[in-house]
Formats: sequence, C-alpha cells, structure tokens
Amino acid sequence: MGDTERFSWPDGSWWEIRTYLSHGTARRVRESMQREMKIVGEAIEIDWGKVDLHGMNETMVLSGTTAWSYGSVDKETLNDVPEERYLEVLQRANVLYGGLAAPLVFSDGRNLGKPSSWPSRVASLFRRR
Repeated sequence: MGDTERFSWPDGSWWEIRTYLSHGTARRVRESMQREMKIVGEAIEIDWGKVDLHGMNETMVLSGTTAWSYGSVDKETLNDVPEERYLEVLQRANVLYGGLAAPLVFSDGRNLGKPSSWPSRVASLFRRR
C-alpha cells in the first residue's frame, strides 16, 4: 500500500500524500472529534464550537503526508508552509479520504460504523448497555 500522489510547484517544492486513508490518520482525527461528541437519545451531538477543525485538518494532512521538500514532516514545519499549498493538499486529502467517512468507535468498544449508518446504529448501542 505504498500508493502516493505528488504535488509539484514551479519553484521546485513538492509534497507527497497517501492516496488512501490509513488507520492511523482516521484514528487520530476521530479521537480529536470524539472529545466533543455525545449521544443524546437517538442523535449524535457534536459541539462544533469546541471542535478544533483546524487541528483536525492539520492532523489529517500531516498524517497523510509521506514526504515533502520543506524539511521534517511535523507541525512546526507545517507552520512555515505556504498557505495556498497547504490548502491545495488539504482539499485533495478531503477528496482522497472521503471526508474521513470511517467507522467511529468509542473507547468502550461501541462501534457506530460509518457516518451514514449512525442514525440506525445509535439505538442498538444503548440496548447493549
């Protein structure tokens, strides 16, 4: 699974990202969202005012990055990357990773499956308690 996509720019800089959503990327992004998520009745409530969307995006991009011409692949180096390049890679990562439509699993093992199945799965999770 070494599939990557490469972005190249006229100044010689480049950036490679995975073309698939890795388990580690999905896990790190879901964990950052789950802190502000709770189940109320048959609905999932997310306090979007508390969710660090920029942090989630950075986590997704950094976790999906396999290499780049900017130096070490880390948050500190990302802070110095030109914004328009970051946004280009972020937009592509969102397409490649399907908006992180990956199964959501709570720390106690309850699994909500993919977001499209959440409404139908929430009630069954409460019956198991």
